[in-house]
Amino acid sequence: MSELPVDRYYSFENWCSLPNELRTELYDGKVSLMSMPSPAHQMLSLRLTLQVGSMLAGKSCQFFHAPIGVKLFSDRDIVVSPDALIICDKSKIGEKVIQGAPDLAVEILSTVSANYDNTEKLYLYLKAGVHEYWIISLESKMVLAYTLKNNEYVLRIYSLNAGDVEIRSGVLPELIVNLQDLFGG
Repeated sequence: MSELPVDRYYSFENWCSLPNELRTELYDGKVSLMSMPSPAHQMLSLRLTLQVGSMLAGKSCQFFHAPIGVKLFSDRDIVVSPDALIICDKSKIGEKVIQGAPDLAVEILSTVSANYDNTEKLYLYLKAGVHEYWIISLESKMVLAYTLKNNEYVLRIYSLNAGDVEIRSGVLPELIVNLQDLFGG
């Protein structure tokens, strides 16, 4: 595994030249190594991919899953790597990364990332204009769905334990995710 000097500034161009085996994000010059996802995380990601991928087949929007970089702002060196995302504007699909805010970004919580996903990423996605942001908790079988309205996020909570059956996207009306299938029965 390659070593990553932590005491240097990384531009977007520097970040792009890092070895592909490193799972990293970039925040204003600082590179953060990302942890390896757990098997449960990967199973949920696969179930999400199967549901959303089949729903978007033949449509103009594209579904992507990690690892993939998203350069949220044209004027800042910030690259995140959501667990999944949807892009409806094909001009945002670059050679190395997605350039600009996704229509939908999804993060699956882990003990390592929970605080970051619920605070800093929430703020970054809001400022970048991500239309919808889902935070999925395996532990509580819950999805926090933030939808952008008038430059603020409106939160809807979906919980399998509370009897919710599906998530309906606030920005892509055709996108419906079955919670029972998502959380594996």
